[in-house]
Amino acid sequence: VETFGAIANVNAGALVGLDRGFGAFARARGAEGRIAPRSERLSDTLEPLLEKVGEGRFFGYVHFLEPHVPYHQPEPFVTLFGPDGPITEEERYDIHWITAVNQRRRELDGETHRQLVDLYDGNLAYVDREVGRLRRQLEDRGLLDRVVLMITADHGEELFEHGLIGHGATVYEEVLRIPLIMRFPEGLGPAGLRLQTPVDLLDLAPTILDIFGLGNDDGSLEGQSLLPVLHGAPGRPTLLGRSMHERPSYSLRDGPDKLVYDTRTGRAELYRIPEDRDETRNLAAEEPILTEYLRQSLLRKLRDLERRRGTRTDDTLSEEALEALRALGYIE
Repeated sequence: VETFGAIANVNAGALVGLDRGFGAFARARGAEGRIAPRSERLSDTLEPLLEKVGEGRFFGYVHFLEPHVPYHQPEPFVTLFGPDGPITEEERYDIHWITAVNQRRRELDGETHRQLVDLYDGNLAYVDREVGRLRRQLEDRGLLDRVVLMITADHGEELFEHGLIGHGATVYEEVLRIPLIMRFPEGLGPAGLRLQTPVDLLDLAPTILDIFGLGNDDGSLEGQSLLPVLHGAPGRPTLLGRSMHERPSYSLRDGPDKLVYDTRTGRAELYRIPEDRDETRNLAAEEPILTEYLRQSLLRKLRDLERRRGTRTDDTLSEEALEALRALGYIE
C-alpha cells in the first residue's frame, strides 16, 4: 500500500515519531516570522504528494491545524461572522492570552467573548474551504471515486460554556464531541446516513484496516471497526474521556448518562445526554446511587487499563521544534 502524510501541526509528525512507516511525509511551514502554518500552506505541500499517487491502493493522512489557535485565518474569515473587536492580531497568535483568561487575570467581557466565538467560527470556515480544496484535488486527479474519505478531529474547543476557553482542561461535550464524516465511492457504501451511535477515535484504526481487508485478529488495536456499525451493529456501550492534567478529570458515558469526575477534588457530576447536551443540570445530588455506581465503574476501568512502560530517549528538541510547541500551547 502506497502511503503518504502531510501535516500542519508539528506535534503530529517527526517530533514524536508519527512520521514512521510512511513512504513520503511532509510538514507545512509557517510564513516568515510565524511558526504555525495556515491550512493553505498545507494544501500547497500536499500537491506534489498527490501527484505521485499511482494506480494501486494508497493511504494518505492529512492533518490540518485549524480549527485551532492561533486564529490567524486570512480575510474574509476574520470578520466573516462579526466585526473586529478587542482581541488584537498579536493576541490571536499568542496562546498566553487564553491562559490569562482561564486564570482570571484577564476579563472575558461580552464583546471579547463575542469576538472569540466569531474568530473560532471564521477559523472553522477557513479550514472548511481548504478541505473543499482537498476534495477538488482528489477529484481533478480521478482519485475521489477510489477513496474512502474520513474527516474527524482530535478535540473540540471550549468557548466559555463552563467558564474556560481552549481545550485540554475539562471533559465536557464541547471538548469531547467531535465530527466523524465518512464518504464512500458511489455504490460501495452508505450515503446520506446520519448515525447517533456512540463511537470512539480508537475505532478509526481498526476501521481503516477493515477497509483494506486486513482486520485486527491479534487484538493489538483497541477499538472496533465501524463498518458493521454502518449496517446496524451496536456502537460502544461506554465511552471514556480524560483531560490533560497530571491529576485529570475523567468522563464516563454509559448510554444517556455521563459522569464527570475530578480526581483532584473528588467532585462528581452527572448529566443526562442528549436531553442536556450543554450539561447545564448536574443530577448528582438527585441521583446519588447512579452517580456512585458510575464512579465505581470508572475507577474499575482505570484500574484495568493495561499499563505499558514507555521508552525514553536522550534526544533533545531543536529550538524550532520548541518554538512551534510553545506557539500551539503544548509547552510554556
